[in-house]
Amino acid sequence: FPVTIVVFSGKGTVLSFTEVHIPSIEFHNLDPYILALVQLVEGPRLLAQITDVALADMFIGAPVESVFRRYFSDGDGGLIYYGIKFILVR
Repeated sequence: FPVTIVVFSGKGTVLSFTEVHIPSIEFHNLDPYILALVQLVEGPRLLAQITDVALADMFIGAPVESVFRRYFSDGDGGLIYYGIKFILVR
């Protein structure tokens, strides 16, 4: 299958969201956290963590943009895992 590389802007809109209280073991130090279905401006939809916002400030249709943030680490002196999360555009 041919592969096409597509660069996304990282901007999108919240279609739905929830607050996770019982996360997988890797995210146990983050609970509770907000998980949202985000529609990117280019079309694709994805599930993503929303960070730096209170649940009371979240709303359907909220504009968001991607940021590079820490996910978790393998304890003291272990690997640190980073990835893409989203923040509200204010």
